[in-house]
Amino acid sequence: MLKSLSAVAVAVLLSTPSIAADPPINWNSNPQTSPAPQATIRFARQGGIDNWTVVDEKTVYVQDRERQWYRADLMGHCIGLRFAQRIGFKFEVDGSFDKFSSIHYDRQTCPLTSLTKSDPPPGFKGKLSPEAAARAAGAAVQKAEGHDPS
Repeated sequence: MLKSLSAVAVAVLLSTPSIAADPPINWNSNPQTSPAPQATIRFARQGGIDNWTVVDEKTVYVQDRERQWYRADLMGHCIGLRFAQRIGFKFEVDGSFDKFSSIHYDRQTCPLTSLTKSDPPPGFKGKLSPEAAARAAGAAVQKAEGHDPS
């Protein structure tokens, strides 16, 4: 009897798939998308922010004095932000503007969740930074040659 029970137990163990062969699951990472590195606009309090444009209630593009654009993603929806005539920037203690800063308008505060370097906002027709102009020129050449830059 004991011999037949141990034979059944061995058969069950051999028939179940091996869990040890599967790689461990990392629940904290997504291999398809890696987050963009966070940026900081240094000396923003001393005139470091030159321009801004609101895309929607969760996204603002900010341009520094060297014409580099940054995408600021906001926490939650900032109702009425698209219609604001003026916005204020709340800086860090050292005068920088980063993902821990916030945007103020019409007595409302919108904290940032992310600040990343970016190309100009969609539809921007102004002067580009040298890096953005080089990327745009490269994309135009690829498109003219029949290659899809994306």
